[in-house]
Amino acid sequence: MSLFQRHRWFAAAAAITLAFAGTSLIARPSPGLTAFSDLAALALMLAAIAITLTNALTRPGQERSFWALIALGFSLWACNRVAIVYCEIGLHQKVPDIFFFDIILFMHAVPMIAAVAWRPDLAKKEGRIHLSLLNFLMLMGWWIFLYAFLVFPHQYVMVNSDLYNVYYNRLYLLQNSLLPAVLGLAAWTSSGGWRRLYLHLLAGSMLYAIGSQLLYQAGRSGSYYAGSPYDIPAVGTLAWMTAAALSRMGSRKPPGDLAPLLVEECRSPARHAGTVVTAGLGCVDRAGRQIGRSLARVPRFHRSGCHVGVGRIRLPSPIFAGPGADRTAAGIAPQL
Repeated sequence: MSLFQRHRWFAAAAAITLAFAGTSLIARPSPGLTAFSDLAALALMLAAIAITLTNALTRPGQERSFWALIALGFSLWACNRVAIVYCEIGLHQKVPDIFFFDIILFMHAVPMIAAVAWRPDLAKKEGRIHLSLLNFLMLMGWWIFLYAFLVFPHQYVMVNSDLYNVYYNRLYLLQNSLLPAVLGLAAWTSSGGWRRLYLHLLAGSMLYAIGSQLLYQAGRSGSYYAGSPYDIPAVGTLAWMTAAALSRMGSRKPPGDLAPLLVEECRSPARHAGTVVTAGLGCVDRAGRQIGRSLARVPRFHRSGCHVGVGRIRLPSPIFAGPGADRTAAGIAPQL
């Protein structure tokens, strides 16, 4: 197989990103550019959902759970995009600063984090699979709690769009930093085709994390508009991750780097994964204490839970064991 044939999907992803970038840089803000930007992103999301669902149905064994979780993440992301398309194209209105579907956008990365933590490149016993499902539910509940504690009060209880944007963006940044960290750990402790897949997803997630922060700053300064160059990283991320899923779909053989015998060898360095994740979330614990002190004037029902207690969370090491915007400010949240 030639070099181009091996990387044809990534070449197509680069071509799509360049075409979008060219249009974004040349065109001026207009309803046509808004429709082009929104529909292009939605089309890529739907393509990603279709491809990951196909992988979930056709790939062997426990790899199906990995792709099912990735598909769930893209589906949540697409729900947010559909709501934006309805507002901007259907109703010809700007997305409101406090937008209900920002909650859906926020949760889309959680299944992706769980998918990587699932580590389908490692052989698992039945009991471990059930434990991983429980861990996913705990992870989802934990992020819901963080959102409800830090963001929801400013969104619906004591409405304050400025504080809402600040806390949403900070929590979203934490989440977008955690996904590349878990992907980096998975790439470090894997080999072969799985390492390549993890590295592609890592590159896409890092591109999105950087782009979402640039988009947030553009929203605060008022320089953002739909279809602007600030949307290019999100489109590039979607195209890149879709190409990665396509490249895996093209591989008919079972993952050759499935290595149950190496799990014990790599268990020691992989144990640090729980520490890394807990340390990152520990920042939220300290932030929660500071927020609790700063909100002393808020009614008691809001102050009663100021101690977040992230440090008490323990992530079992077997999960990580391995071998070897849409608009948040001024009506803008990061796009992935």
